[in-house]
Amino acid sequence: MELGLKGDKQDPKGRTLKLGDFLVPEAFAVVVNADLALDTPPDRDPLGNDAVGNCGIAGPGHFARWEDARCGLATAIDAAAVLREYEAFGYVPDDPSTDNGVYALDVFKRWRSVGMFGRQIEAFAQVDYFDAAQVQAAVFLLGGWFACYNLPRSVQGLDYWDVEEDDGGSWGGHLVWHDGTDTCNSWGQRILVTPRFRSRYCFDGYAVVSQHGLRQGLGFGGLDLDKMRAALAVVTG
Repeated sequence: MELGLKGDKQDPKGRTLKLGDFLVPEAFAVVVNADLALDTPPDRDPLGNDAVGNCGIAGPGHFARWEDARCGLATAIDAAAVLREYEAFGYVPDDPSTDNGVYALDVFKRWRSVGMFGRQIEAFAQVDYFDAAQVQAAVFLLGGWFACYNLPRSVQGLDYWDVEEDDGGSWGGHLVWHDGTDTCNSWGQRILVTPRFRSRYCFDGYAVVSQHGLRQGLGFGGLDLDKMRAALAVVTG
């Protein structure tokens, strides 16, 4: 299995929205243990991340495939589609020297401004991954969140990630789509992630606003979209 996240990158002007600024307080009362992804079958396609370091694109690919399933659509998103998107970040097929991964912030900016997989997200915002209620809100309201991990070697080959006394040192950066409060989708596996593992090894997190998958009124009830759109207009000019 491959990784593919270069490391941490923040907007130098501090323009990235924060999800907590746009959550309606009452929403926290209805999001406990809410895993929207559990109403769809597990996504078993690794989307190429078993052979190439394209996790930063495969994560959004899993989300987009979930959107299609939720809308009852046949998906066209497969490993080839993910690798085509990876090319926008410098990857050249059959040239391993160009398989250098991506920064998560660059991916989400492109997804919003240009689009990926033939669709654009309306907005993205950072998630406070130390705040369990905010993580649950991202899952319940927005269909999940994307975690940036500095994975330890101790989780190699495992579908249960927990803190080990001897973690074997750093394996590398990896982006996953958390399709549930304590589950993520990566390499065609649904992986259970303990809260203490998230607290130790996660270094950034994002949620996206996408009308495609949640257009049937199954989300956004606890999100102040008007406030978010106004803030987005300010930071994007």
